[in-house]
Amino acid sequence: MTKQKILAKQLSIKNGFSMLEPLLASVILAIITAGTALMLISANRLSQNADVVDNSEWNINTDLSAIQRLSRRFTCCSGNCLVQIPTNYGSTKSCAVNNPDDDRYFYPQLDDKSTTTINEPNAVDALCNDSNNATFMTPLKTAVDATASPSGIIRTTTIKPDHALEISYSDSANNQVRRVSLIVPPMAFWCP
Repeated sequence: MTKQKILAKQLSIKNGFSMLEPLLASVILAIITAGTALMLISANRLSQNADVVDNSEWNINTDLSAIQRLSRRFTCCSGNCLVQIPTNYGSTKSCAVNNPDDDRYFYPQLDDKSTTTINEPNAVDALCNDSNNATFMTPLKTAVDATASPSGIIRTTTIKPDHALEISYSDSANNQVRRVSLIVPPMAFWCP
């Protein structure tokens, strides 16, 4: 062989690829691709879990807003505590107004003379007594329990001292407590 042919062969061997290099490149590329795929799958799962938590929290917030609206309608102006807007109201009635945004909505403004069996202000004072806390709060608890719980959530209501209603939300899938809130109806602030 001539010197030029030997040099050309050596150059082609030095500049060319053997079977080992493409095989190694393929293995490295496969490892990188598998790692990237696993990272994308993991990120997707985390995103889905975050969406579930976000939806759950949104449902709880919506439910708490509805319960707070119920608590704003809670009044004892008739001498009995109810979670409904009074229909028998006026300047000569114990319930002066039917608007929860008016301070006169909650506490009886006077003793309604047409109700001879009850003195509304005295009846409310008795209901507001700490020893009657359960009687005072039961209408609100009953109204809350009558509303549907958020989807995928278990809602528990418990009457607490000082005219408070504890609302506990747990995940129905794993019974993990998501949130606990205390609701004190505006009516409680009118108790002596």
